[in-house]
Amino acid sequence: MKKLIIWTSIATLLVAMLAHVITLIVIPYQIMNTTMAKFPVNVLLKGTRTTAENRGVVMPCPDLVYSIANYDVSKYPLYFTAKVPDTYWSVSFYDTNSDNYFVINDKQVKSNPVELLLVGDNWSSTDAGTAQVVKARSNKGIMLVRYLLVNDANPDDLYAVQKQSSLKAEGKSAEEEKAAEIKLSFDATEYVNAENGFSIKYPKDWKPGSATGRQVFAASAPSRVPTMSISVVTGDPSMRDALSYGLNALGFRDISIGTESQVSLSDGTLASKSKLTFTLPQGYAADALALGAHKDGKLFLVVITTVSLAAPYDDAMFSEIARSLQFSATRPAKAAPVEYKNSEYGFSITYPGEWKEGSPTGNQVFVAAAAEKVPTISVSVIKDDPPLKTALSEGLSALGYTGVTVGPESQVSLADGTPASQCKVGFNLPQGYWADSLALGVHKNGKLFLVMVTTVSLASSYDEAKFSDIAKTLKFTN
Repeated sequence: MKKLIIWTSIATLLVAMLAHVITLIVIPYQIMNTTMAKFPVNVLLKGTRTTAENRGVVMPCPDLVYSIANYDVSKYPLYFTAKVPDTYWSVSFYDTNSDNYFVINDKQVKSNPVELLLVGDNWSSTDAGTAQVVKARSNKGIMLVRYLLVNDANPDDLYAVQKQSSLKAEGKSAEEEKAAEIKLSFDATEYVNAENGFSIKYPKDWKPGSATGRQVFAASAPSRVPTMSISVVTGDPSMRDALSYGLNALGFRDISIGTESQVSLSDGTLASKSKLTFTLPQGYAADALALGAHKDGKLFLVVITTVSLAAPYDDAMFSEIARSLQFSATRPAKAAPVEYKNSEYGFSITYPGEWKEGSPTGNQVFVAAAAEKVPTISVSVIKDDPPLKTALSEGLSALGYTGVTVGPESQVSLADGTPASQCKVGFNLPQGYWADSLALGVHKNGKLFLVMVTTVSLASSYDEAKFSDIAKTLKFTN
């Protein structure tokens, strides 16, 4: 009897120990599997300030804004890039056992934007470009990005920084390569854009046309409809905002943008599509399919349009054309910055290489703009050396802009050490769009040198840090 009691006690202890070990091993996996099942794979979801109603992570801090991704690197690495804000920021990776195996914060990053390449067991290359390689402890897991919200009253600036982060696959799996080779239902020709790193297929009898505005490619059927256009919009606006701004700018009326649905391109990239209806300036009713893909801080927008009186709307075919959009595995090199020099007034300024010079007006001596017309940069030289706020208020009002608001000035230094003042300006354009601008002023030689970097938020988000960096490249040669 005594031996039976001893053996029963030992068995009970072993069972308890086994149960404890199973709990330690199994429960973390169950928690991670449950969490991972909530989110799409390899998609960086960007949240807003946490409340009791929108909690996306366990025990969130109300002062943090989170981005989260359910990653899978079993097929190919993932490239992550993010702008680091002037506040606490971190990115963490968790394996399937919920262990945090890698974390880096704003004090530890070696570059801004930060670049990370998350690789799995099958990664054998040694070429990571400028990105820091992170070896995943398990091929699947969770990625969590944290942003500290300092200004409770206005979190929009932090959201603008958060929006500049992205997560994308580097390369394609064998299964995706095979899927990309699936024969289309029409004889196709392919347009390749090396500058922006994408290609798309369209019917062979369609003829390329003249791209306008933010468009980089246009084509149409022999009967003029359907038509296809591809636009590349910097600032990565939402598809709805980009469509609304673009269609209004073209003079289209009665615009209706349908509900977006999520689809996958032939290379596996996630995209959104929706149906549009609008009235052309000539009075004809038009139907269109729009597809948008966010990549490398840009919105790639495909729009296929028809006039039902001439050719019926074909959702299946239009969707097939739009979804043939593919991105190259290698990221295109950015154009080198360009320096503008003005010998008359003795200054220079550097702006993004992909921006194009325009025609200055009034007090302006230099103007340049992105391909989609915003952001823009202008440099004005104003005699009599007025205060910055006066020059802005009077100058913008004289141009017919309304609702001009000039924010408080802050003191900064140019790259060459010259003291300057900068502030944020907002105003309504004559077309009815709201614009935001970073204004920088320097008083020199009895003149006010005024730099303005301006955008329309519907087309490209306001990026104060980037705009200020551009403005502060102003240098004087005498």
